Amino acid sequence: MDTKPYVGVTGASNIDEVRIIGEEFQKAGYSKDSSHQPMIGILVGYKTLKRQPTTNRRYPPFSHVKDLLSEAKKHGLPAIHYNS
Repeated sequence: MDTKPYVGVTGASNIDEVRIIGEEFQKAGYSKDSSHQPMIGILVGYKTLKRQPTTNRRYPPFSHVKDLLSEAKKHGLPAIHYNS
């Protein structure tokens, strides 16, 4: 696997935000083929994994995480950022 540095944004919590971040990366010249690949991070915490509600809107419901990661992969490197 070819590794590259990345430029990332974390905290996308819905599909529209993931798409907008991906479009902005593209406008800025970042793609899977550029010297720095774009990374879109999804925040996950203890409550997310336990499927408990949280007041922080940056933590999407666990049921949305798979779809968010799938969309992020279309634009670059998808990542989960876990906060314990």
